Amino acid sequence: MAKRTSQKKPLSYQLKPYVNLRILLTVFSLIAIGLIMMTSSSMDVAETKNASDSLFYLKRQLVFFLIGIMLIVFIYQVKLEYIERNALLMLFLSIFLLLIVLLPGIGKSANNAQRWLSLGSYSFQPSELVKIFFIIYLSSYISRYQEDIQQNFSAFIKPILLVSILALLLFLEPDFGTMILILCITSGMLFLAGAKVWHFLIVFSVGTPIILYMIQAPYRWNRVITFLDPWQDQYDTGYQLVNSLIAIGSGGIFGLGLGNSIQKLGFLPEPHTDFIFAITAEELGLLGAIFVILLYLILFFESFKLAKEAQRLEKYFASFLAFGISIWFVLQAFINIGVNIGLLPTKGLTLPLMSYGGSSFIVALCAVGFLLRIHRENYLTYLSRPVSRRRNRSVR
Repeated sequence: MAKRTSQKKPLSYQLKPYVNLRILLTVFSLIAIGLIMMTSSSMDVAETKNASDSLFYLKRQLVFFLIGIMLIVFIYQVKLEYIERNALLMLFLSIFLLLIVLLPGIGKSANNAQRWLSLGSYSFQPSELVKIFFIIYLSSYISRYQEDIQQNFSAFIKPILLVSILALLLFLEPDFGTMILILCITSGMLFLAGAKVWHFLIVFSVGTPIILYMIQAPYRWNRVITFLDPWQDQYDTGYQLVNSLIAIGSGGIFGLGLGNSIQKLGFLPEPHTDFIFAITAEELGLLGAIFVILLYLILFFESFKLAKEAQRLEKYFASFLAFGISIWFVLQAFINIGVNIGLLPTKGLTLPLMSYGGSSFIVALCAVGFLLRIHRENYLTYLSRPVSRRRNRSVR
């Protein structure tokens, strides 16, 4: 058996064995910028809805932050083996939560959508929890059946059918943005698992017409085509995008200065949630917007590298869990920013770790907890034994 000293330590282990500092610093940088920009963009909204407290949303976000930190500490202590054993239970819980939110008298409605469960003065959005739960289940499934997925269409189609059930329930809420996001995460993870291209072609050929049929409702179709030319209907369907583009364009290179946004003063709807990136670009300019994008890219590559390290150590569940989380963060950030700059139709997805929102913010912090736990278990596994690579279990 080769001596451990003969192995080359991964760089992340050389920096800090039990905590991945680069992921932690990147996450807290996004949270810090998010808290500042969320406060700046929400003060006018808070004064309108809560005249006596302009810091209403900041105080609530700090409560969510403290809850998230406690959950990170808790998840960091839980072995991934235990998480994997309960992956199927999480899948059933996901379906159950999406079902009960649709029941009259239980699910809470707002803006023609029924997506929330009321918890006193707070609301909980089950679809946010479904993201991490399904990634956990899919990671468990791929870790057990990766070779079958690479060879057999039947093993490939099973998770597709399961995610289709979740997608249907999300469509009924409706939460079209989360539906598309989960479908894309599933496709990305199965691709990394080595599924054949013709498997995807079969699914896409069947699924694309179904999705097109789903969005043929007039209000959905208008949202799909409005982003192509929002100025044609700038006071109705194109109102949000037009004001978002005005905010981004007004910022220039260096921005108008922190707190000096014009669009947050009742012009741009949801400036502290869906369109926080536009306010960031307006107040901090192009340089500030690019810095935020770089932080998300750093988080993606660090999480992806963490997944590759787990794969080399033959920890396949941890590997695909990290892959799934990295795809989730970067894809949701891409969609949100794409909506803000007019690259994509309006989807109603928050900017991870920056936008205001209890459910999305807390669940994102839970995902960070899993990344930190994966790094810890990678290091403990590295110390315990030398590891050889398996070519037939590698990712693309």
